[in-house]
Amino acid sequence: MHFYMKNYIQTIQNKLLSKTSLFILKFLVTGLAWWYIYVKLSSEDFRLQTIPEGSFFLVCLVLLLVFANWFIEARKWHLLILVFQKISFFRALKGALIGTTLGFITPNRIGDIGGRSVVLKTDKKRGMVATSIGSFMQLSATLLFGVLGIILFSVVFSQSKALLLYLCVACVGAMLVFFLSRILYKNHVWQRLLLRIIGKLYYRRLLQTVQLYSSKRLFHVFFLGIVRYLVFSFQYILLLFIFIPELSVVQSFVGITLTYLFVTLIPSSILGELGVRGSVSVFVFGFFAAPPVLVFQVSLYMWLINLAFPVFVGTLLLLEHRMFSHWHDN
Repeated sequence: MHFYMKNYIQTIQNKLLSKTSLFILKFLVTGLAWWYIYVKLSSEDFRLQTIPEGSFFLVCLVLLLVFANWFIEARKWHLLILVFQKISFFRALKGALIGTTLGFITPNRIGDIGGRSVVLKTDKKRGMVATSIGSFMQLSATLLFGVLGIILFSVVFSQSKALLLYLCVACVGAMLVFFLSRILYKNHVWQRLLLRIIGKLYYRRLLQTVQLYSSKRLFHVFFLGIVRYLVFSFQYILLLFIFIPELSVVQSFVGITLTYLFVTLIPSSILGELGVRGSVSVFVFGFFAAPPVLVFQVSLYMWLINLAFPVFVGTLLLLEHRMFSHWHDN
């Protein structure tokens, strides 16, 4: 009895240590990110630049693409949910926005997984698995374009001495994409690994849900993830063209892909997310001699229109959903 109790206490201590270490890491990342932004912007006159004249059409296009961005995200989740429950597209859109809101106020955006399932009448656990699969597909698209960005940067912009280093990083990234893609297929190594991580019961539930999806449907979801990546990248390119027109399309594409890649790999908290995005974009576009103030401003606008605005809409939808549910229960 004493032996099992000792092992149980040791397991709890290990988990607490892991969570504490992760919290400290996120705190350090947040502090360094905002410090880097302060250092880069303190030497310049930091004022938000007004939108140049003649850019009204481009600004309207950027704003319209916000709706395209979230319609695609909702369609991804809709395709995954339809396998085991019939819901309307607009209900899926509502779930995606509510999930974004709950993900914004929870660590590591974990609230997004359960938040979307509140609009489902049944099979909420399967809905959480579907959300995880959709997030994985979007992550795979980000890693894929990140690898392409590294290769393009290595070949076109890098000095010959650093070419080998960048190519090695690209190969590592390509291997990472390959191994992540294998998780969704039958592979005994990954099955044993997941079995050890999440336990036998949860593994069975996960496997039962994943087996509902055909390779064709998963590829469709992955394709939509690529389209969504291209949509918000095009938004980014338009904003860069408005405020930093001297950047070429190739420079913008490389900077965007590397920025999203590094932001995805760097752990951050809610307060640090904007700082990490801003500091990474300032660092990456610094290779192309882009003004740090304008780069940070573009990153700020991307954060506001693609995250802060949907979170605001999702908050209203969440309040409406809870009020309606409360009224219905009464």
